[in-house]
Amino acid sequence: MATIIFEYDARKIGFQKLIDAFVAFGAKIKDNDEDLTMKSIKELRSGKVTRCKDYNDYLRKVKNI
Repeated sequence: MATIIFEYDARKIGFQKLIDAFVAFGAKIKDNDEDLTMKSIKELRSGKVTRCKDYNDYLRKVKNI
């Protein structure tokens, strides 16, 4: 199964009809219920973010220069 993400203006009737056609063929709609701020907080807590004082510190930590 493939995942395709669409961002569209819901006020445009043409796009809504296209989405309805996809649903008629069996596509599932998943709302983006996770707030981007909460996603960022989760990344900070899990250690996916590297904190640097300045650009030289970034080069030492990330680029290993």
